[in-house]
Amino acid sequence: MKIIHFNDFKEHAGAETAIDMLRKDQEAEGHKTYLFTIREIGNFLTSKFLKKRKCSKIFRRIKPDIVHIHNILTSMGLAPVEVAKKKGIPIVWTFHDYAGICPNTLLLNKNGRTCENINNCDNCVLHKKVIFQDYKKFYELLKGVKCVVASDYVKKRYSEVLKTKRIYWDTNKKLSSFEIDGVYNKNMILFGGRSDEEKGVVYALMALKRLIKKNPCLKMVFLGNTRSDILKKHINYYGLKNHVEILGFLKQEQYFEYVQKAGMVLCVSTWQEPFNLVLLEAMTLGKPVIATRVGGQTEVVGDSGLLVSSCSSIDIANAIERILSDNKLRLELSNKARKRARQFKNCSKKYFDIYYSLLK
Repeated sequence: MKIIHFNDFKEHAGAETAIDMLRKDQEAEGHKTYLFTIREIGNFLTSKFLKKRKCSKIFRRIKPDIVHIHNILTSMGLAPVEVAKKKGIPIVWTFHDYAGICPNTLLLNKNGRTCENINNCDNCVLHKKVIFQDYKKFYELLKGVKCVVASDYVKKRYSEVLKTKRIYWDTNKKLSSFEIDGVYNKNMILFGGRSDEEKGVVYALMALKRLIKKNPCLKMVFLGNTRSDILKKHINYYGLKNHVEILGFLKQEQYFEYVQKAGMVLCVSTWQEPFNLVLLEAMTLGKPVIATRVGGQTEVVGDSGLLVSSCSSIDIANAIERILSDNKLRLELSNKARKRARQFKNCSKKYFDIYYSLLK
């Protein structure tokens, strides 16, 4: 089978990691996969005519059995979908975020809180009528397209306008084979994910500020990209320069080395995370995890980690203190996390079930 994947970027964040794992699994089963991004198709500055022409050439050359769409709404646009529909090629669309129901993709209103009414965009965007007209056309285009999301939470949020199927992402198979040697730095707290406001960086730093009075050896390590200088601003504001290390984006092997060294991993997003691969990776490596009760990441953690309230530095600090002070709890969380992570499997098989159903 030939499968073409379309996504705005090749390397960027969690969605791209998930796509890469899916493609590797598909290719391991003997199928041919291709990935096209804005580099090949063009972005929002490229004319729609030109993007459609490029897609047509790609389809003529490759002759795909399936077109698999991912994150394209913010930059690439709908050209691949429109051309595939015109040519009668079956389409699967995986929504990695809330772009299908929310103009800012994060499901946050202008106050940074979760939007509970997707039919009222006045609180966060201008030109509401224009937005709704665009979405109406978008949902018409999606007729006949099989839509997939990565958690039951996202499935529920989309259910007002779209029927979707939930498929959890797999745990990283390579990490599953790693030996847990038990060597780690108890006082090293790894912040999971991008260092941006919606990831909860401010609340993580506030929690650290509370804890260093009692434990001055604590250090919080930030890995991953950032879209703003909010992290550095708050490090200076709280006087945490000697207790924070910012390493930025690392290659995967280096990143996993740091995860293994950490005493625990924080995933304390304030937005409704659709899934959270960073969290699953940490669990796969047997790390005690602390996560906020948001979106799909509660489905990832289950009862294998400590769940805390969103936007609460007190809850985060208390959870960190529990793990620091209780070695029995640390070991219990480590074992439960690794065991639960192994349950996330067969993602590729479930997608092929959809592919074959569309090809009948």
